[in-house]
Amino acid sequence: MVLTKEEVNNLISAKSNDDFFFSAVPLPISRVSSVYFESEQLKDKISTLINLSTAFIPKSILKTFQNEKSVEVEKIDLPAIDKTPDYSEELKKYNSLLGGFAIMKLAREPYMNFSENYFSTLSYFNSVIEEELSKVKKVASIYHDVFIGKDSFKSLKPFLEKVISEDDLNSIAKNESQKIKKDVITGLIDFNSLDRATYIIAVLYSFGVGDEGRKSKVDGLILNNFHKNVKTDKSEVIALCYGLNRGYSVFSNKYRNESNEQLVKFELNSKLDYYTIESIYQYAINSIKSNSFEYLGSIIPRAEFKAKKLSKNDYYILDKLVITERIKVGEPKWWSRFLNFFFQKNQEELFRPFLISAFQKIKEDLEDEFITEIENKDSELQNLKNQNLDLTQKLKDAEKKEVKSQKGKANDTEVKSNESTFHEPAVEYSPTKETDNNQLIDLKEKVRDYEKLLKSIDKQTAMQKAKKLIADFHMQSNSDELFKNQD
Repeated sequence: MVLTKEEVNNLISAKSNDDFFFSAVPLPISRVSSVYFESEQLKDKISTLINLSTAFIPKSILKTFQNEKSVEVEKIDLPAIDKTPDYSEELKKYNSLLGGFAIMKLAREPYMNFSENYFSTLSYFNSVIEEELSKVKKVASIYHDVFIGKDSFKSLKPFLEKVISEDDLNSIAKNESQKIKKDVITGLIDFNSLDRATYIIAVLYSFGVGDEGRKSKVDGLILNNFHKNVKTDKSEVIALCYGLNRGYSVFSNKYRNESNEQLVKFELNSKLDYYTIESIYQYAINSIKSNSFEYLGSIIPRAEFKAKKLSKNDYYILDKLVITERIKVGEPKWWSRFLNFFFQKNQEELFRPFLISAFQKIKEDLEDEFITEIENKDSELQNLKNQNLDLTQKLKDAEKKEVKSQKGKANDTEVKSNESTFHEPAVEYSPTKETDNNQLIDLKEKVRDYEKLLKSIDKQTAMQKAKKLIADFHMQSNSDELFKNQD
C-alpha cells in the first residue's frame, strides 16, 4: 500500500508481527501497489475471476511470493481499539461519486471517450485537472450543484441519496405539477410527457441494474451511450444521476452484446484514473478539493507513447487524450459555439463594428416586414368592411321582399273570403317561399359573423393572429355562393 506521512503515523502495529499494521481509516483501491499470491496458478485464477465482471486489476500489481513462507493470518493478534471510527456515510458517498463518474463518461458519441462535461464536472474535485482543462476550454459548472444541492439540484439531490420508490416519483411529480402517464398494457412510463427533476427521477426509477425488479434494464442505456430511450439533451445528466444514485459497486466492469462493448469501471492504467479515484476519495473522506498527489508517483503507470490527436479540437488531460465531439459546420451546435465566440471578452472590440451592422440590418428588415404586414392588414379590413356592407344591403332587400310577400298573402286571403263560389280545400306548397326564408336566415347569421369578426380584428395588434382569424372565418363559411344565390 502507498500511504501519506500522516497515514503512516496513524497505523497500529500488530502485537505478534511487526510487519503487519492496521489502519482505522479506509483506503481507496488507488493506493494498492502490490497484491501477493502464494502461486502463479492462484494468481491467474483469482485475477481472471475479478476481471471477468467485478473490476479491472492491472497485471503490474499482481505478484507471487518468492522464496518466502506463507503468512499465517490467523496467528496475527489484533490490537485493542477502544472505539473504531464509523466511516459508513463517507464510504457511501465515495461509492456514489465513483458511480456517477463511471457512468457519466458513457453519455457520449460512440467515437468519443468521455462525455462533453465530464472534465468540467471532475474539476470540482481537483484543481490540477481544472487548470489543465481551462487551458483548452471554458470550465462549465453546470453539474457542480449536484454534489451540494443548494441551487439547480436542490429538489433532486435528496432522491439521489435513496432507493427511489413509486411514491417518490409521484411526490416529485406533484411538486412540479406534472402527471405520470403509463401505457395501459405494458405499464411503462411515458417519459416524453415529463420534464425537469420529474423526468430524471422517472428514468432512474424505471431502469434497474443487476437484480433490481424494474420495468427495464439499464444495460440497454449503457450499451447505447444513453442516447436510446432518453431525451438527447438529458443523456449526460441522466447518466451522472443514475451512477450517483446506484453507486459504483453495483455495476459490472463492462457491458457487452453481439456488436458492442462498454467499459464502465476504471482500468487503473493511466494517471488520470489514479487522480480521479484519489480526488473522489479525498473529497468523500476528508471533504477537501485535491491538487497533485506526489505520493502516488511510484505506482502510477507511465504511458509508453503519447497518442496522436485525431482533431485540432482534441486535447490532453494529464496523460489521457480526450477525443472531442465532431461538429459539422452549419449544425445547430456549430452555430451556438460560433455565436459564443463573438461575445467573448477578448473579441468584443474586434467584432463590434460587424455586430452593429448586423443588428442594424436586422432592425431594418423587421421594420419593412411589419410595415408590409400592417398594409396587408388594412387592406384585409377594408375588404371585410365592403363585404359587410354588401351583406347588410342584401339583408335589407331580403327583408323588403319578405314584407311584400306577406302583404300579397294577406290580400289573397281577403279576396278568397269574399268569393261565394265553393272550392275544394287544397294544400298550398311554395318551394320558392321556403328557399327565401332559409336564405334570409343565412344572411342574418352571416352578418352577425362578420360583425363578430370585425370586432375581434379591431382588438388585435399582432398581424399573424388577425390573419388567422380571417382565414379561419373563410374556411368556415362560403359567402361567395350565398351572394350568388341572392343575385
